Amino acid sequence: MSRSGVRVNRKRAAGPRGGHVCTIDEAAGRRSDGPMQPTIHVEELRPSEFQVTVIEGASRSTHTVTVDDAYTRTLTNGAVATTELVRRSFEFLLEREPKESILTTFALPVIGRYFPEYEREIRRRLAR
Repeated sequence: MSRSGVRVNRKRAAGPRGGHVCTIDEAAGRRSDGPMQPTIHVEELRPSEFQVTVIEGASRSTHTVTVDDAYTRTLTNGAVATTELVRRSFEFLLEREPKESILTTFALPVIGRYFPEYEREIRRRLAR
């Protein structure tokens, strides 16, 4: 799949702890309208708990995110895997702040406290 000349590779595999992994790698190119996009790696550690690694060039940040099934259903209507919801939520956050400003541990609904448009916007993005 391609967006603005950026090659996107999507991978889904079992993680080392048996959970699912969802990775997006957009580091293969540059968009014409901005800098290189970060790589966002989401690994399910256990039900409702995910480790997210954001890699930009040589730097990285790691975050632990919890999200319960009810909240996932509220945002996705059951049509999107939780790993994808978490990944897309990090895309949303990274559009608004650097990775170093994102909390290292938080529950996904906390995003809405900082960015009131989050739930509306994430639903819109996931519906596409």
